[in-house]
Amino acid sequence: MEKTRAFLRVLSNEVLISTSLLIKFKTGYGSEQGTWVHPQVAINISQWISPQFDVKVSGWVYEIMMTGKVDITNTTSFKKLQEQDKQKSIKIQYLTKKYVRSQPRVQYKEKYVIYVLTTALMKKERRYILGKATNLTSRLSVYNKSDEHEVVYYQSCGDEKTTGCVENMVFQYLKEYREQANRERFILPKAEEIKLFSDTINKSVEFFKK
Repeated sequence: MEKTRAFLRVLSNEVLISTSLLIKFKTGYGSEQGTWVHPQVAINISQWISPQFDVKVSGWVYEIMMTGKVDITNTTSFKKLQEQDKQKSIKIQYLTKKYVRSQPRVQYKEKYVIYVLTTALMKKERRYILGKATNLTSRLSVYNKSDEHEVVYYQSCGDEKTTGCVENMVFQYLKEYREQANRERFILPKAEEIKLFSDTINKSVEFFKK
């Protein structure tokens, strides 16, 4: 069967034994005749021949996946394994609520701001998100749904119209650092510090205050 041949090929690659050596036929007369097969081949053949044995093997594998161990002389029923897994999940949730306190979110009172955000991974890659927000706390909560974001810098612009103008000016100043095909993401050059972004924001805000 093709499935058996495929199994032998995969097993051969896994155990580094030629497929011709996974099954050996001993020729001769009487008791000298016989067939030797690799233990995993024997299990595979037994599963194919006996549905009952096939079910037992799949039960053992499932128990190993759920508990990390199995006693083939005393296997645990599927129903009991499911109940144990449920109780384990409930216990983890309880301990998490008891000992892991969520950190309070910073509340930003300023309205109409230009911000600089990043994540731990993005910071290592020197990538930052710049943009505008009427409410920075709300904007941050949206970003945090995908990953934990850090507010690196922000500056209030006073009103909605000015905020839009400042954002356009900042984006124009920093266009050479923009990440390709992403309007709000910028790459900080290795020779520069984050002041490149914060100073650009401050300069733009001051321009519209005149």
